[in-house]
Amino acid sequence: MARTIEEIYNAIVAEKQSFAELDNLMPQYNLAPPAVGNPFADMLNEVASVSKVAIWKLWIYLVAVALYTHETLWDKFREETEEIARQSIAGNLAWYAAQVKLWQFGSPLLWNHTAYRYYYLDAGTPQGIAKRLAQKVSCVEVNNALVNGVLIKVARVSGGILAPLTPPQLSSLTTYVNRIKFAGVQTAVVSLPPDRVKLSLKVYYDGTLDLAVFKTELEAGIEAYLRNIEFDGVLYLNELVDAIQALRGTKEPWVYVNSCLCAPNGQLTYTTVLERYEPVSGYFELVPIGTNINADTTIDYIPI
Repeated sequence: MARTIEEIYNAIVAEKQSFAELDNLMPQYNLAPPAVGNPFADMLNEVASVSKVAIWKLWIYLVAVALYTHETLWDKFREETEEIARQSIAGNLAWYAAQVKLWQFGSPLLWNHTAYRYYYLDAGTPQGIAKRLAQKVSCVEVNNALVNGVLIKVARVSGGILAPLTPPQLSSLTTYVNRIKFAGVQTAVVSLPPDRVKLSLKVYYDGTLDLAVFKTELEAGIEAYLRNIEFDGVLYLNELVDAIQALRGTKEPWVYVNSCLCAPNGQLTYTTVLERYEPVSGYFELVPIGTNINADTTIDYIPI
């Protein structure tokens, strides 16, 4: 990192002041006559001067500015080199995720015969950016019945919430990945409806509150917690309880979880969550709140 002009200046001054012999480098002749205006005597006086406007300090300042400019240019060069390295094709999981986010639905994928890369003609334009539908992407290495390689989970944003790609969109993305991927690497692209979360809760609340308002706030809080879990992240039961307990109006002992059940969308068999659950799709939705304990999310509100 480039030093400041002041740091460079002070370092040069300190180094100069540490060598007293520098004051005596001028020839020792013609120092007596005349007493005033002798150029040799004047130069020795200037070198030994401690004045803030001494000529030697001005020269040191000019050198400090030049060194500062040089070091700043080296910092800029390093930043540009590191950026080139970051953008270079690495073939790692982060690279696959970045490339999937650049996929444009409806734009023809072109081939650069010089750089040996695929590209979009309208990439970076407002029209091209609007065609990037893979807003949420997760890439992991797996070895299962689906793929022995890179599993890519994708979701788009529709109406402010996450949703799966449509079949034509998924087909387009799969073709795109098959073209840009490294030779010999197996990939599988999935875009599924959200995993479903079914809760049975007992919530203790401040009985002086309007229950209808409190219900609305609590149910919105649960939805917000599930929505804000990082894509392909993990649902932790303790964090869900903490999110509910942080809502205004809850009272000790706040909330009791009778059960937390999760399942991939469309699967009838739910998994009982004791500590954590990893979604198959990468994201979650809450089973609608109702009164059927076998089919709905149920919440019992108890005033205290």
